[in-house]
Amino acid sequence: MFACGYCGSSVQVERGQGTISLHVIKSALRDVQRGTDKTAAELAIRRLTDDLSALDRERAILDGKYTEIWNHWTARIKAIETRDYVPHLLTLCLIWALLVFAVMYQIARWLHSKTVPVAERAFVDLPSSYFSSALLISLLAAFAITYAIFRGIRGHKSRRIEELKAQKQESLTGPEALCEDVRKRMEAVKKQLEANRRIADA
Repeated sequence: MFACGYCGSSVQVERGQGTISLHVIKSALRDVQRGTDKTAAELAIRRLTDDLSALDRERAILDGKYTEIWNHWTARIKAIETRDYVPHLLTLCLIWALLVFAVMYQIARWLHSKTVPVAERAFVDLPSSYFSSALLISLLAAFAITYAIFRGIRGHKSRRIEELKAQKQESLTGPEALCEDVRKRMEAVKKQLEANRRIADA
């Protein structure tokens, strides 16, 4: 009787009538099964390690795409959020004030000329009260127009940001699902790998 050098199973040698036969002792069958399981576990460890490496590479690629999409939409949203319209609005307010003042000044001159005889209309000067009124009305009108435009721009800006945020979330939905799927597959492979390592180390 001797023990197998690989699996450790006990083998009985029988000689008789010119023949030699080997018989595995029944009490060693459990050891044989253990050796078979160990071999299968070692093979499975190699396969699962390769699978885990492939999934890790796939996860890295998906993470890169996810980050790229995230940065793209975040940059677009930030560009709109930080855009400053105040200098443009001040310039617009000044332009409106000048235009309205020019119109109001001519209206004031026309109204004042109605109170002056026809022969003197070419030489008449506009009283300061008319001038002040035209200037005040033009400034108020320019402020009102600019404020209305500012509110419209602010509302459009808010709506645009909300639209971009919705598009960002929609763009990230696909990569998020793929990343989650890869993560679950990696967890399953890690569990199988751990189970086979326990068998191989037993």
